[in-house]
Amino acid sequence: MLAAAPSLVAACGDDFESPSSVTSVRVLAVELDAPFARPGADVTLTMLVHDGGAPLGAARPLSIAWFAGCDDPDDDSPAACYPRLAWLRGLSPDELAGTAPRGDGALGHGEVFKVRVPPDLITRHAPRVGEPVPRGLSYVFFAVCAGALVADGAARPRAGVPVRCVDAETGVDAGPSRFVSGYATVRAYDDLVNHNPVLASVSVGGAAPASCDAEAACPDGAPCVDGRCALSLPRCDAGSRDDCPAIAVLPTLEDASFELDEAAASPGVPAEGELLWAAYFTTAGAFDAPVRTIFEPTDGRRPAAETAGALRLDPGFAGPMRVWSVVHDGRGGVAWAHVDAVVR
Repeated sequence: MLAAAPSLVAACGDDFESPSSVTSVRVLAVELDAPFARPGADVTLTMLVHDGGAPLGAARPLSIAWFAGCDDPDDDSPAACYPRLAWLRGLSPDELAGTAPRGDGALGHGEVFKVRVPPDLITRHAPRVGEPVPRGLSYVFFAVCAGALVADGAARPRAGVPVRCVDAETGVDAGPSRFVSGYATVRAYDDLVNHNPVLASVSVGGAAPASCDAEAACPDGAPCVDGRCALSLPRCDAGSRDDCPAIAVLPTLEDASFELDEAAASPGVPAEGELLWAAYFTTAGAFDAPVRTIFEPTDGRRPAAETAGALRLDPGFAGPMRVWSVVHDGRGGVAWAHVDAVVR
């Protein structure tokens, strides 16, 4: 589970931009290598982050910090963690930047962070009504800044976590477009297992990127990005985004992605399939429906036409762009893939 603040919907004039439009610093997902962890085990968290305020291929340096240690909070609420994060107020800029290591495991840096699940996380967790299987719960908070992170001494910090994002040159607050904070959820069980979904491919407009290398030419002179040829898309010259044609973005999942939700099963009642859905993001344009259901326990697997995202480009836009498909399950699993394209 991922939550981020400020809101995923950013203001744009008198309108609200779609949450699928990545025009600022955004954390799109956090993947845990073990969505259901074991007490005492190490869990690796990997962040999908993008700086939409910089051109593709020329991203600004990002300061990324992780804050662990909120285990089994009252009522399982992340808000109950904020008093436990008061130690962040004493961090120096060097500690927040990772140039002065603390060594206690509660502070991490970069897009990947490893935490250790407390051995007693399950045994000390208060049982919940209707919860058939004992579990434990931890929250790991993060802050991402296109600039420098500094401790926030305000009584009520705007970001929830007591850190701020400032311009590295001037020290002035960098503003909400350059800063995002949030948290990831670590769930612990003694025996239950959940795996991350597995994305086989993502197509855009019915086409999937071909593999390439720096020595091989791509079709239509498209660039080779991260080992794959960028797709070519036609420019839209309509009067508004809504009038641009919809481009289907379709993730294809491996069969192993469709697992049973044993944590929600009741005695004598067979477990049902877990919920699966896809969230879509882009650096150019927006999706008609940023979230699409893939599998719903009562209705089953949705047809591909209902699963695909509908991308509409910004009128007149030309140049490189990126599209992401982020697939979630209802138990904290996540997988993602991106496709690069050039609009001509």
